[in-house]
Amino acid sequence: MKQQLSKLFITIVAIFLLFAFDSYAKENATTKETQIQTNAFSYMCKDRIENLIKEMKGVSDVYLSMDDKILTVHYDENLVKPNDMIIKIKDIGYEATIINKSNMNAENKDQKNIQLN
Repeated sequence: MKQQLSKLFITIVAIFLLFAFDSYAKENATTKETQIQTNAFSYMCKDRIENLIKEMKGVSDVYLSMDDKILTVHYDENLVKPNDMIIKIKDIGYEATIINKSNMNAENKDQKNIQLN
């Protein structure tokens, strides 16, 4: 009986430590946003670029607006850099340039346009 309680206690402590570490890691992640101007011209291009960047370690969110061809990326700056994204995009044949962050990200612009139509 004592041995079973010991195992149960160790399991509970291990689970607690796992959740505590995960929470700590999320709090200390250095998430940034960057915007990249592309020359994507179709929804096939959009899917190709978004999927390519989503696969990169450290990228948490990606959205390519077809209205202005701006890719908005949220990423952990300790794991990936915007220049890495630029290289990947150019490697598959698209133009890519980092642009200054605007007041409204690409996804919000698309949502605004959808509501107006």
